[in-house]
Amino acid sequence: MIDLINHGTIISILSISYMGLGPAGVTPRALRALCSALVPSLLANVAIVGYNQLTDVEIDAVNKPWLPLPSGQWSMAQARGVTAAAGALALGLALAARSPPLLGTVAASLALGFAYSAPLPGLRWKRTPVLAAAAILGVRAVLVQAGFFLHMRGAGAGVARPVLTRPILAASAVMLGFAIVIALFKDLPDMRGDAAAGVRTAPLRIGAGRVLWACVGLLVAVYAGAGAMALAGLAGPARGLRLAAAASQAAAAAWLVRRARQVDLASVPSLTACYMDVWKLFYLQYLIIPFLC
Repeated sequence: MIDLINHGTIISILSISYMGLGPAGVTPRALRALCSALVPSLLANVAIVGYNQLTDVEIDAVNKPWLPLPSGQWSMAQARGVTAAAGALALGLALAARSPPLLGTVAASLALGFAYSAPLPGLRWKRTPVLAAAAILGVRAVLVQAGFFLHMRGAGAGVARPVLTRPILAASAVMLGFAIVIALFKDLPDMRGDAAAGVRTAPLRIGAGRVLWACVGLLVAVYAGAGAMALAGLAGPARGLRLAAAASQAAAAAWLVRRARQVDLASVPSLTACYMDVWKLFYLQYLIIPFLC
């Protein structure tokens, strides 16, 4: 899962950074700004996922026994060391970049990751569906888009006072839908461990089937809206790319419905495989979104 998230992080940052390029396009300054964002972001991901696994060893022993901690590949001391080092380096490199949007994005992402997982009073947001969704949406739908776009506009394109544009706001709206789906879908493969730990997630409250098809319905609506945005821009440049982008949304929606019909709700491997496919669709959307908005 860490590998998928890190590969996906690279894709998402590249996509949003592309949208933030100035008229000069790819310049040495823009490349330096991109590198200054990629490294701390990857380290922050390692820290967030690592801390979540540190606080979920008992649950993961049921839901994901192959992970490094429940499987015994790593000791708790090793995991704590890697997680702390990754978090400290992420903050240090973001600070060294002298880009307020980048530092704010990395710091806020780490803070939300801590709030999501920390077994402390008022925290451990993952136990509450609304707060868990808020943490995921805050990072995936807001911070990634706004933070890296503003960083690239300022540090990469040299804009003195960068602001969010209509295309990046539209992209944020599209990715908001995906983030909501991921926030709901992530609990489907983990129902057995969550039930044993007393974590009342949405699938345990209303049923796995309802959650699955609610997620599918929302993503189909997102694809429809994104396709409509692409078609609305046909009068502008890159007409062929926009047509291809709109067609990709229809194809992805059709594939998702077909994929969901194949899911065995009683099978953890089947639910897990479908969940991972949703992540792949999420990152595929990042590749397409510059041509949609």
